[in-house]
Amino acid sequence: MKNETLWQSIRCAWQGIKRAFHIEKNFKIYAAIVVVTMLVNLFLGFSAKQYAIYILCVCGVFSAECFNTAIEIMCDFLTEQYEEKIRDAKDIAAAGVLFWGIAFWVAEIILIGEKLFA
Repeated sequence: MKNETLWQSIRCAWQGIKRAFHIEKNFKIYAAIVVVTMLVNLFLGFSAKQYAIYILCVCGVFSAECFNTAIEIMCDFLTEQYEEKIRDAKDIAAAGVLFWGIAFWVAEIILIGEKLFA
């Protein structure tokens, strides 16, 4: 059923975030990494542009993990038997998370390096 209002859509999205944190351990790991790196960034006094880059990468990782988790749930719903095409779908979705994770760490290293060695 389609949501009728923007607020219903936001509420459903928020429920999705809560559910993802509940069922996917990587969300908890990412949240811990975000807390630690945010504290480092606050200590270093990042600029608005640096925070924009940081937030973009953080949101990229979390959104990729949402898509990955949704794909895994759908694949597991379709069949519990091993299927090569299902494995491919799950692995490719996981690769999307990996790309964003690499982007996050490269950006964070560059941003911290910029502050420490400027």
